[in-house]
Amino acid sequence: MGNGEKVELSKQILQSQTTHAIVDYKKYCEETDCERLSNRKLFAILSSLKPAQQRVLAGLNEFVVDGVEAWSCLSNIINGMSVPQADRKRLLKQIDLAEQYQKVIHSGHCSDNSNCITHCTTFGLSYPKCPEHQSKCTQAHTSDYHDCINISRTLYEIGETIKKISNEA
Repeated sequence: MGNGEKVELSKQILQSQTTHAIVDYKKYCEETDCERLSNRKLFAILSSLKPAQQRVLAGLNEFVVDGVEAWSCLSNIINGMSVPQADRKRLLKQIDLAEQYQKVIHSGHCSDNSNCITHCTTFGLSYPKCPEHQSKCTQAHTSDYHDCINISRTLYEIGETIKKISNEA
């Protein structure tokens, strides 16, 4: 900033698109009760980034890139399957929603102490068979998120559709 004041942004926010960065920043400020900057100031800061920094800001991490590629492959599979048009449209819509969730929202939901098992980094990154990568998670994991359920349901439905087509052949 012009007066030398520093504002720290998380890695997750820096990997989002500019407008998503602002939405994520506001959400972060609300969750942590910190005083937030105005939209105008945020856009000025993000616009002042050097080209190399902008690539980081606009870039997507491997999780998102791999996910987008996987959702695209699934869309291509669905488009090539002999299924009723209504089922195809519904599955493609579910895939689109899942992709958008993974790109924009998922990383903001992840934390060390999430009550949702798919967002709990302590649980998700722990490997019980390796002491160096083992963490004890104390969360009950009692919450579910609509978007996570959509992903599970979509993958299940695609699998069932493929089985049904295979059995008919």
